[in-house]
Amino acid sequence: MNPIILQAVEFTETYKKYKDAPVSIREAMCFKTQYPALLSEVRDGDMFAGRGTSRRIVYVGSVWWFATPEYSPENVVEGKQGGYCYDFSALYTLPTTDEEKNALAALSAFWKNECTMAKVYAQTDMRDGVGFLFANNLDRLVSKGLPGLVSDVTAMPESDFRTGLLLVLETVADVCRHYQKQAEEKGYTDMASNLAAILEHAPKTLAQALQLILIYELLSHEKHYELNRFDVALGDLYVQDIENGTITEEQGIEQIHAFYRMVREYGELAVCRLIMGGKHRRNTENADRFIVAALKAEQRHKQVVPQVTLRIYDGINPELLTLAYDTINETYTFPTLYNDDVIIDGVAEAFDVALEDAKSYYPLGCGEFIIAHNSPAILCSGWDVPKMIDAGMRNCNA
Repeated sequence: MNPIILQAVEFTETYKKYKDAPVSIREAMCFKTQYPALLSEVRDGDMFAGRGTSRRIVYVGSVWWFATPEYSPENVVEGKQGGYCYDFSALYTLPTTDEEKNALAALSAFWKNECTMAKVYAQTDMRDGVGFLFANNLDRLVSKGLPGLVSDVTAMPESDFRTGLLLVLETVADVCRHYQKQAEEKGYTDMASNLAAILEHAPKTLAQALQLILIYELLSHEKHYELNRFDVALGDLYVQDIENGTITEEQGIEQIHAFYRMVREYGELAVCRLIMGGKHRRNTENADRFIVAALKAEQRHKQVVPQVTLRIYDGINPELLTLAYDTINETYTFPTLYNDDVIIDGVAEAFDVALEDAKSYYPLGCGEFIIAHNSPAILCSGWDVPKMIDAGMRNCNA
């Protein structure tokens, strides 16, 4: 049987097994079922590990276009799904044997009522997407590393949520071990060393940090890479590597470019954001030095994915702004420029939040503003906020 169908069956059985378990445990076990099963292998020429699959049928996802429950060959319906997603087109496009067709028919019948979109449809008049996304705190991820995150969670009071978080982090570590083994078998010693390092401690080099971010973003966002304040997270390590002679500036540019290539290959067109610059950075000087390298990498990349974006403001290093204009001239589009002097005040007013919070604005996905790693984005056009609030106040089940 097609291994993708087998994985979908395994996922569904896991969901059924934990259906009545605490939500955090159910989510973690379903997540664990998917990875590293759905990941592609390291390829010749890769500098970093972290490739997604080109096909999946059912999964816990952030948001993606999938055939909806109304789909049939005569009625081709797709929509943005979030949470538990199922691709209802699979029954008509994937099976090559009766065994596969029967398995997919059973899956389709089950998920027709269990996928998140079906449950939302049953409770509201909404017929658009139901996906949600967050922008990760990359600075915290890089400074803590996987072991630091595990320590933070372990220090939390005992709860199902704590257990679920530890299961998810263990799955991330399993993915690193999975790729480390592949890298060792292929003789990619640098890649294997970086993967081993991020299992043991927080990243100590730019390459280690880029590897950690790539895997973490892949597992948390699937095809929607959301890379907020990329320069803040990586600036210190980049400067440290340069000043210690660990890498040259040229090698730093190539590492960033290799990261871009990985995101481009799997990331969805026009929605993968990479944000740098802006006011209120903790390490402006080092972050700006990193931006120089990142923009030079973009001049070589010349692709839509990731959507490299620079937050500008009155007082920005004029040489950096000149390089940004030169890069736009080279790429014809990127980096896109966002003016902090206007946007921060606007976000504070529109979101009714303090300026301190508004400084963390982030144009996620197609450009919807969120407060990065503090508020979700609604990547759809029909989320009925008043109806959801009313349902919450009346204690309706989601």
